[in-house]
Amino acid sequence: MGQTEGSRRRAFLVAAGTVAVAGCLESFESSNDGAADRATEDGETATGTATPEPTHPLADRTATVAIEQVEADRGRLERLLGEAIAFWNDNHTQYLSYTTTLEHQPDADDPAILVSELPAIEDCGVHDGGEFAGCATYLTAGNDNALPATVRLVPDSSDWLYRTVIQHELGHVLGLGHDDEPATIMDDSIEARYPEFEHRQEILDLRREWINEYNAGADRLSTAFDYANDENYEAAAERYDTAGEHYDTAGELIASASETASGLTPFEPADRERLIELLDSERSFVESMVSAVDLLQRGSKQIASDDGGTTPTTRASTATTRRSSSHSRLPKPTSRPSAWSTSPSSQGVSYSLASRL
Repeated sequence: MGQTEGSRRRAFLVAAGTVAVAGCLESFESSNDGAADRATEDGETATGTATPEPTHPLADRTATVAIEQVEADRGRLERLLGEAIAFWNDNHTQYLSYTTTLEHQPDADDPAILVSELPAIEDCGVHDGGEFAGCATYLTAGNDNALPATVRLVPDSSDWLYRTVIQHELGHVLGLGHDDEPATIMDDSIEARYPEFEHRQEILDLRREWINEYNAGADRLSTAFDYANDENYEAAAERYDTAGEHYDTAGELIASASETASGLTPFEPADRERLIELLDSERSFVESMVSAVDLLQRGSKQIASDDGGTTPTTRASTATTRRSSSHSRLPKPTSRPSAWSTSPSSQGVSYSLASRL
């Protein structure tokens, strides 16, 4: 059946933050004209023949994939593209109603899919003014006129993220939308993309809480040092005790985060063992603070209970306390240590998790 010159085109846009790897869908639908080509209500054409079911443009064929433009490292793009193609070749029968084979042919004369790297993607289909990790033609059954399908990509420094972007965009070319399985590839939400997302987010929340508790303890400790400098040991002892309570709470929060981390399922961009080591190190540090503050608190209470601090032992304790107050002021950790810093991608990540998660 022939296409009319006025074939309708409909673009579907689904845009999201780059960590969610959602780019843009560009879909084309053909329209038919002429009485002989119109289907009747009973599913037959006017000539009485059954209307054939439209098929996906890539169905039952080998679809060649060629790279049209490279922005960064061609070897890296070919490697990650090859891995993305292998994923769909191995798994597409679980998610598609048809079979196909994707094949990377760098010098294909008439490729079915053209892949290009760009420094940025600011428009996709009917949408503009944003920043996208990728944008691809959304092929559906009967859209043969949309070939070759295009896949536009913005390189990312993370192999895992960039490979996922490529898998995601190829999924659109194969006819999958953001509501289709596999959700870990096609969903446009970060919750679906990261395994055990809620537990990973819980660890970050617990860590923020322990830092807040540590800072509160550091404030009380600083006040205790001031009282000790003024030889008001009773007030100092009270502040040491309060500081210890904050440090105790901080230690409990870290222990809870470490327990949650131990149950995480490892996946490629996350270093679970390094995360556990980091949390254990932080817990040991906080426990050492608890012990130190406990000694200071008991020493200050002892001095305060003595008669004016006149005995040699008391004076020695006083000198020790003063030395502690003069040299033991500790910096407050008001931000994440470098090991937990996030690494936004070049596309402008709207939300990210620590690399250890």
